[in-house]
Parts: sequence; structure tokens; C-alpha cells
Amino acid sequence: MSGVAAMSPARFCGFRYICFGGVFCNRAYRSATGWADRGAVAPVAGWVRHPIPRRFLGGAAASFSKKAADSAALYAATNVSATLCHRETLGGAMRSRLLAAFAGAILFANTAAAFGNTILFGGIGGHNITAGQAASANDGALAIVDQNTAAITIIGHPANVARISGLAFDATGALFATTQPSGGFPPPPGPTGPSDLLRLDPTTGAIISSVPVTANSIPINIADLAVQPGTDSLFGVRGPNDGGRGQGNLYLIDRATGAATLLGNTGHFFDTVAFAPDGTLYLAAADQGGGPVHSVLSVINPANAATIRSVPTADFLGALAVRPDGVIFGGNGDDGELFTIDPLTGAETLVGSTGLNFVGALDFAVPEPATFLLFGSGLMAMAVFRRRRSQDI
Repeated sequence: MSGVAAMSPARFCGFRYICFGGVFCNRAYRSATGWADRGAVAPVAGWVRHPIPRRFLGGAAASFSKKAADSAALYAATNVSATLCHRETLGGAMRSRLLAAFAGAILFANTAAAFGNTILFGGIGGHNITAGQAASANDGALAIVDQNTAAITIIGHPANVARISGLAFDATGALFATTQPSGGFPPPPGPTGPSDLLRLDPTTGAIISSVPVTANSIPINIADLAVQPGTDSLFGVRGPNDGGRGQGNLYLIDRATGAATLLGNTGHFFDTVAFAPDGTLYLAAADQGGGPVHSVLSVINPANAATIRSVPTADFLGALAVRPDGVIFGGNGDDGELFTIDPLTGAETLVGSTGLNFVGALDFAVPEPATFLLFGSGLMAMAVFRRRRSQDI
């Protein structure tokens, strides 16, 4: 590379350069006779440290070895920090930035899609009546509920299940459900009998395991289930259908045995519960008055079921779920309608009709671990990129 000193710094070596004046540069060492990459020659007496480009295309230590004359002329003619610059040719660091921006866009688009399109599962309740004005369809089935239209797609029917009253996914993706006895329309409170705690295959609705739910060894009825974020604890709220006068009791339920440990009482006759991703426990509740009356959406303390705040709602929402982005969905059961609910005002926005599929339980599938791996990997990659930028300055 003879005649280097005569070249414009921006055209050094005949390539298009972006000269940073020390920005995006690393350290090298200069002596009276030449240049050395930091990694090639250890600093010794007589060598002076200067910033030169770290990401020189070609990358070999030899790329930094200059003839003594060229080095001397170059250093004499220019500020070496501004001249020994990184070759870009719309590549190198610029390409890295473009790729990082593109990867970031893909990361956040896919993460948003993963959360926005999380599947809403429904457990069908119903009347166990197949004809007439009181007819219902697919009682006891596991379904997918369209979040935009409320249309129902049946996944399968757990064997010998008359109605589903609770659904909850835990952090591993295991799906739990509670049952209601058949017959006895119209409510309230409907037929009496205890609930079983089921683990279901979310792809077929088949029963993987089943145990009775008990409190102090006494079988009880569970109106709904919810899993607490962070602890992954399974909560259940008691319904009025066991005749034991324990409606409104909030429990922790052992997944393996079905044993329920009392936490407190909501003070209501009809109850449905759902955790938000931030750990807020929502309660949709109503009192009995020839049917559900004084319907509310409340936030309650998961430690003791005490009400923290409450707003009235137009309907008793017998099915409740919170999407990972915080949007609350509720269904009014026998009326066959699905809503989104404003947690601050209780206002309901109609999503659509579920038809004769009277949804008795709702829950969102936990995003797959790959979603979190993608998100975490993307954040790590972006952090590394930012760190490399800071090191190069």
C-alpha cells in the first residue's frame, strides 16, 4: 500500500470507509517501525497505545502490520485515530446494526403475536337438555373459544363428564378442570354433588387423571379454578352445589390428591376467579335472589379472599379468564355470550355468541417455553450488541 499518505482518509486503501475519530475503535500499539494489533503483540517499552478499528474485514493480525514507511507517513500526515478506520462498504458494523434492527423487529413481532394469539380454552357447562327452549349443546366438552367472534370449536369430550365448571393451566402447560353433576335445570343452585379434579389432555380432552376434591376429607363442589403466577399454586372457589353451605370459600387445592385448604370466604353465593399475569386475583361474583343478583367484578386478596376493590357488572360472569396482555374475558353461561370487561368500570364489550354451547369455564393456555426462550434470547442478543458498541467507542 504505497502512497497511503496521499490518499484521503475517507478513501484509505481504496475502499469506502466511515471514519469515526476513535469511535467504534479498539486499541493497538504503535512503535517507530510499525503497527501491531493488540492481540498480536503485547505492549512493551517504546510502544504507544492508539485506537484503531477493531472489526477490520479480513481480521488477521497481519492486516495491522504496516511497512515502516507507510506507518510513519500515515501517522505524520493524519490523526491516526481518524484514519485507520473501519472498512464499511455498507457492511461490517453497519450491516450488524441493520441485522440487529431486523432481528429486533422479528423478535417483538413474534412475541406480540405469541401473546396476542394465545389460545382461549373453554369448558362447556350446559343444562343436559337436548331439545326445547332450555336445550344446550356439547355439555361437558373441552373447547377452543374464538377471541374475536366467540365461535366454539370442540376439542373433545372427557369421558363421563356432565359439565365443566373450572379450567386452569399451570406453568408446565398441564390443564386442570373441575366437574359439576348432571341434571337439575334451571339453577340456582342446580343439582347437588361434589366435584372431581381432572387433568385433561388439551389436544383431545381425554382424562389423564381424576381425584375427588375434598375439604377436611369431605367431598365439596368447586365452581372455578385459577393458577397463581409465580407460585404456580392451584386455587379453587367453592360453589353452592354440594349443599354444604360453603359457597364462596377460597381454597388452595393439591393437584395430586384434590385436598383443599381453606384460605377465606368471598361473601358471595356465586363465584368465578381468574389470576392476571401480574398476580392480581379477579373475582366475578353475585348474590342469590331467584338467580344471580348484584353482580360485581372484584379484586380480592389471594391470602384470605378479602375484597380489595369492586365494580358492578351487568351480568354475572360465570366464566372468567385474563389474557397474558391483561385483557379480561368473561362469559355469562346460560345466555351464551362472551365479553371483554373493563376492570376499572365493569363495562362489558360483547365479543359474540357461543350459541347453545354454554361456557362454564375459561382459561388461556400458558405460552410455550419456546416463546419465552425466543424473547429471552432476543433480549440477550440485543444486550450483547449494545455491549459491543459500548466497548468499541
